[in-house]
Amino acid sequence: GAGGGSDDERFSDDDDFLAMASEPEPSTSSDGMALGKGTPGGAGAVMSKDGPPPWWREDASRAPLKAPMLRLHEEILWFADFVKPTPEEQERRRAAYERVEAVVKETFASGRLEVFGSYATGMYLPTSDIDCVVLDSGVGTQADGVRALGRALSRGGLARKMELITKARVPIVKFVEALSGIQFDVSFDVANGPQAAHFVCRAMQELPPLRPLCVVIKLYLQQRELNEVYTGGIGSYALITMIIAYLQLHPSRRVAGGDATGVSMKPAAEGTPQHQRASRL
Repeated sequence: GAGGGSDDERFSDDDDFLAMASEPEPSTSSDGMALGKGTPGGAGAVMSKDGPPPWWREDASRAPLKAPMLRLHEEILWFADFVKPTPEEQERRRAAYERVEAVVKETFASGRLEVFGSYATGMYLPTSDIDCVVLDSGVGTQADGVRALGRALSRGGLARKMELITKARVPIVKFVEALSGIQFDVSFDVANGPQAAHFVCRAMQELPPLRPLCVVIKLYLQQRELNEVYTGGIGSYALITMIIAYLQLHPSRRVAGGDATGVSMKPAAEGTPQHQRASRL
């Protein structure tokens, strides 16, 4: 770089901000099995007790990093790249969506099926469900739409473990698509989901750190069963907006040149009572 120093000289343990490229370097690892999928190169490879984690990258041409924050920074990028959906996973989800879409078109003449949530933004994990909404359904009430779609899915044998939730504020059909095994949540005539997905996609373009941070924290919460709102956890959209706000308010946005493509590896609320309580979990 222009500074002439090595990474170890330019970054110390006390660094609060580490610049980050828009995209991590392409992964060269082909080891591992995907989390919940059993496909090569995915997010859920079984970790060896003796070796490095499956997303770890060895670069013989680069001296070992001494700064822990820089090592953490790079490992987060490696991990986020490692859990990106493979082409096979993308095709499996696309095919499942199209099968459900075909049923929707047959059942609701004027309706159209749109995706939102993690599938629409590309931030889904291998175990994530697909959130959809039927717009312009033409049904009397959302609950009517839920029942009609439930009947159509049952007739076609496309769904397993179906649950019709008609009494909720936003009625939905929950089911597992039979061929792919992917969980679907389908609602009716609520346009704010796709609108939120567009907002998140724009934020991802403006804030490259958003995706890696969100993926890592989502999986952390999921592993601890802290990702469901109805059990007191943090939902995906709330988490994303929290990370967006943190990145927008971070001092890195005020550096010369306005470079906002960076990740702080220290807690935003370090030293607060909330942080002290969380550190004991």
